[in-house]
Amino acid sequence: MKKFDEMLAHYSKLSEIRQDVTKAVSATGRGLKDEFYMIDRDPLLSAHGKFKKKEEVKKQYEEALIKELRRIRDEYDQTVIKARVAAETILNEKPEKPSPTAFSTFERKFNDFKMRLMLQTNAETALRELKDFVNTQTDPYFAYQILNEFPELVQSILGAAGSDAATYKTKLRDVYDTIVSKSMTEEQKKAKSIYDSLEHELDRPLMIEGGAEMNAIRDTFGPQVAKYANNPHQYVLESEQGKEKSE
Repeated sequence: MKKFDEMLAHYSKLSEIRQDVTKAVSATGRGLKDEFYMIDRDPLLSAHGKFKKKEEVKKQYEEALIKELRRIRDEYDQTVIKARVAAETILNEKPEKPSPTAFSTFERKFNDFKMRLMLQTNAETALRELKDFVNTQTDPYFAYQILNEFPELVQSILGAAGSDAATYKTKLRDVYDTIVSKSMTEEQKKAKSIYDSLEHELDRPLMIEGGAEMNAIRDTFGPQVAKYANNPHQYVLESEQGKEKSE
């Protein structure tokens, strides 16, 4: 699988994993309701016995839900990391080099442009010529070559600007942003979009406070359990209580 397809697969999977939260909460609610129904119909249990049995079953479902939310959280975080690593790999790739003839033509024109820019004494003219040269680029590889030498190109303009250098730095930033964009392939632009969008995803709650899933958990198990719904690893299961005390 191509790294780009791998990245898209991981990114798409995140949406599926978020849906797993809804499925888990819904399944828990249905299962617990069915269990309570069967307990209420049990003729061998007293009112107190039914109450105790419901509390026992409720605790089992509570912990089962927490375990499932842990699994979902872990899978989600791992998938976020995989998507970002794939995106970063794509962003680090260099554009494909064009034909020798096309490269030689570009190199000749670029060398001529650099010399003319260096000899230009009017900063505004030099800036306009740089913008024009950058805007004519359509091949990411050629734009990448310009990007690599951008510091030297900037110095030529700032040198001509003299005391107005600070003003031209702001203008040059726009040109820089343009050449950065032009140096990226369409796949890299998509990769950057995904990489940036997932920057804080490891800290993102999988359930909205006040949303349907969170309200269902709160109504079924109470606010104490709902408090851990988005941080299931902080919830201490009964099977972990002994271990926690010993530590």
